[in-house]
Amino acid sequence: MNKWIITICVLLGVLLLFGCTSSKYTSDSNNTTKNFIKEIPNLDVKFISGLQSDISDGNVSLWFSLMDKQQNDVVSNGTAVVRMINKKGDEIYNKTFVMREDDFGYYKNPLTGVKSIKYIISIPLTDINLSNGAISKTFVKVSSISWSFDEISG
Repeated sequence: MNKWIITICVLLGVLLLFGCTSSKYTSDSNNTTKNFIKEIPNLDVKFISGLQSDISDGNVSLWFSLMDKQQNDVVSNGTAVVRMINKKGDEIYNKTFVMREDDFGYYKNPLTGVKSIKYIISIPLTDINLSNGAISKTFVKVSSISWSFDEISG
């Protein structure tokens, strides 16, 4: 009995972690992603939320949301520094990505039905130095001129 409960909990946890990998959400042709995002004011960013990652189709994908102090999704220009290490702690990837407000997309989590605005980074596995070992941990530091977050891991 306990094995079944543990198995179900683990499966639910995996589904929740990788649930946002589905396709981009669009409600209809009159309300496109870019039109929706442009309606959101560029408020001060106070939180980074929901850093997740997935490896598929020869790419590592990372995504996260930016939020204001009321925890509403916002978009912003800035930078995202992605760093990856292997189990020995050796850095196997380090690159800075320029974020533009237009690069954010509106997504729907197929498991929960929750809609949110995400910034997605796609990194080809060929860009990562895997000769020293597999990816053990990924770090992201997001900042702009008016705000900055400490490096977080996912």
